[in-house]
Formats: sequence, structure tokens, C-alpha cells
Amino acid sequence: INAEYGYVDRLTVNSGVKILPVTWRRIFLGALIIASKVWEDSSVWNEDFLTCQLPLVSVKDLNELERHYLNLLSFNVSLNSSEYAKYYFELKAVAKNKARPFRFKPLSEQGIKRLEKRSEALQRETEID
Repeated sequence: INAEYGYVDRLTVNSGVKILPVTWRRIFLGALIIASKVWEDSSVWNEDFLTCQLPLVSVKDLNELERHYLNLLSFNVSLNSSEYAKYYFELKAVAKNKARPFRFKPLSEQGIKRLEKRSEALQRETEID
């Protein structure tokens, strides 16, 4: 969830996109698609998201959403350990303020190294020559 939050934050700050009642679902769906592809150990395809019973959404629509989202992020999908920690503690504070349980644990040292290594590798893959 940290990566998704990070991508949403990066999108709104860097591109000026606003989270509105009519846009929030697509903004979070785009972040989820990208985060799933970047951080999940198994391969994720856009058609996998159709099993979520998304109304009026096609694979073509999801592909276009992903492409547009990546362009707005300037293909910057990396997330270093300090960014991860920032988003982790922001989400934890929101959960505390809303009196909701926060079940996520901070990354271990090994997890941090894995996150940064994977993030840097994907960043190189997505850079346009």
C-alpha cells in the first residue's frame, strides 16, 4: 500500500492532477496497476484486474491508463527507503487518527535493500532511450 500511496502522491504533486469524486477511482487503480507490476513477485497483467468486477473497463482502457500514468510520473517508478518510510508513517498516522488498525510492519533491512534494488532495476527498464 505504501507504493500505491507514493505513486498517487507523486502524480498529484508532479503533474497537478487533482483527486476529485470523479477521478479518484482511476487514480488509485492506475497506482495499483503500476505498484503490482513493480513490487509483486509474480507477473501481473492488466487483464488480471478485470477479475475485480470493474464496471465498463476493458484491457485496452487499463493499458491506456497505465501508459498515461507512467508518462505523468515521467516513468519514475523507483521508491527509495526514505520515501517508503515517509509514506509508511503518514499512512500509520492516518490510521491512528481514524482509530483504525494499521497491520503493516516497517520493512526490515533486507526488505529495504530488496525494495531499492528492484526499484532501481525497473527504473532502468522503463527509461526511454
